[in-house]
Amino acid sequence: MADLQVQVSPDAAAYVNEHGRQLFIWVDDHELLHWRLEPPTDANSWSRFDGQDITIYVDESALDVSYWRVVLDHLPWKRLHVYSDVNVGIRSLHMDERDVHLGDGPSPPQLIPLSAE
Repeated sequence: MADLQVQVSPDAAAYVNEHGRQLFIWVDDHELLHWRLEPPTDANSWSRFDGQDITIYVDESALDVSYWRVVLDHLPWKRLHVYSDVNVGIRSLHMDERDVHLGDGPSPPQLIPLSAE
C-alpha cells in the first residue's frame, strides 16, 4: 500500500463533498468492485485518504493496485467512475448511480492527489 495513489478530479471531489464527504471502495468475495457514498454494512478494514474536503476509504481487498482515480461523468446523468491500473481478477459492477468502471481509461486532467493517513 505504500505506493498506492488515490487521485480525484475536482468535479468528482465536489460531488462527493455534496453527498456526505465520504467514498468507500472495495472488492467483494466474488471479485466485483463496488463503491458507495455510505459505508457498507459488513465490517471492513479501511485505509484512509484525505483531501479536497473529502475522505476516500479503500478496503484492504482493493489495495493491490498502483492507483485509484475517481472522476465524475456527466452524461447521461452525474455518476462517479473509479479507475485503476489493474483489471485482472477484478470485475467491474455496473449499476446506475453506483456505477463503477475499472480499467485503463483515459487519465482525466487536473487530478488532485489525496494523502494517506
